Amino acid sequence: MYKTIFLGIVSCLCTSNLIAQNQDEQAFIAEGVEVTEFYQFNESQNKKEPKELLIGLIFAPFAATTFEGDPPFSTDTSLFLTAAIAKGDWSFAPYYNFGSNSAGAFLTYSIIDQLGTYIASDKSFTGNTGTYSLGFTTPILQDYIQGYIEIGGTYGDDATAFFGVGLYFNILKSVKSW
Repeated sequence: MYKTIFLGIVSCLCTSNLIAQNQDEQAFIAEGVEVTEFYQFNESQNKKEPKELLIGLIFAPFAATTFEGDPPFSTDTSLFLTAAIAKGDWSFAPYYNFGSNSAGAFLTYSIIDQLGTYIASDKSFTGNTGTYSLGFTTPILQDYIQGYIEIGGTYGDDATAFFGVGLYFNILKSVKSW
């Protein structure tokens, strides 16, 4: 339990450091921008961003360590069927996980181009178990492969905390934009 909390704090500190660096870079770039250009930039940012519906599969091999129980290290794969709604840096993706026979959802946010974060949770159809996680992603092959690191746990009959790393292989197709 304490290891999970410690890893969560370390992850938050790393994320806040990256956000602060990104804000410093933006402030440095903005020093030479005239005031009228700045207002034009803000007005364009306030325009309604288009939404996009994506449907497809996500294949996710991963390795995880649990802080309690046996075995302490495991590998697994998941195959998700998802329909995601994306708007700007945000997306919401309900899914069905064929590997665990569970349904859940991802809520994702792109912090900067090379770093994203997500929270996810699911509930199994075959028992009183489910998972929850907080993760960070980085693109390896833009729009197709992402590396991720996550902390989380399972709840229900066999509750354990875990720390995992893996890959997301995205096979998603945009079916509608509005």
